[in-house]
Amino acid sequence: MCNRLIFLSIFLFLFFGSGVSSAAEALPENEILAKVGDKMLTLKTFTLMVEGMPPQYQAMVKNMPEVKNDLIRSWTDTTLLAEEALSTGVDKDPVIALKIEEMKNRIIVETLIASRIDTTTPISADETRTYYDSHPDEFIQGELVKAQHILIRTSQDSSPEDQEKAKEKINEILERLEAGDSFVELAKKFSEDPGSRDKGGDLGYFGKGHMVPDFEEAAFNTAVGQVCSPVQTLYGFHLIKVNDKTEPMKIPFEKISTKLEETLRAERNHKALQELLAELKEKYPVTIY
Repeated sequence: MCNRLIFLSIFLFLFFGSGVSSAAEALPENEILAKVGDKMLTLKTFTLMVEGMPPQYQAMVKNMPEVKNDLIRSWTDTTLLAEEALSTGVDKDPVIALKIEEMKNRIIVETLIASRIDTTTPISADETRTYYDSHPDEFIQGELVKAQHILIRTSQDSSPEDQEKAKEKINEILERLEAGDSFVELAKKFSEDPGSRDKGGDLGYFGKGHMVPDFEEAAFNTAVGQVCSPVQTLYGFHLIKVNDKTEPMKIPFEKISTKLEETLRAERNHKALQELLAELKEKYPVTIY
């Protein structure tokens, strides 16, 4: 369903960005698929629109008759709304007119870029590997910590009395942990972090720079299997249990190759776009005041 909704959105955006046929313009041999007033959707126009879509969407139209029917129904609904909107003169509103012009320009620009810049050819496996081997420092994964936590929430606006109550509560929980109670069960019962409470406080693995500084420092300085003393952050008071740590390591090429190829392709496309812009600025001088 989600893919079909996306498909419909793409179709309608392309369709109304390029215009529709009127009854006077239609060729006799064109099969009419739908009509709203004097606006009609011909098979010829429908085919042209579909051909402008990504291959996977073209396949959906070809192989799923209900998708074609959905497109036609969506066209009629949208055309009805568009006709009513135009009858009110909404397109004369300066803000709306500007948005229409922006959408038109976006389609034109995308077409130009597609014709002048090769954005689809993948980076070769050899080129990807060469970059990986020649930039080893970029692929070092730092130390990771796997931890759980229990949070008793406070805020900067909390009164001194509320701060003290939260501190007392976190210390009571620590005493229960030291007496042998389960961290998981205590987290489920008392933690005020909705994102991890139902998972027993589990935060998974995280590296440096992913948590607030005081929390991060406590987690990375606590031994595996241990629970640190209560830590106060801007979120409140925490108890942190460290379950595992990993040493810094180089990310294997096989794990990073797909993402690296995408990054290199994006950089190549960006460079090509900047070169195109530089060329066009020679042709059409730009002045910013």
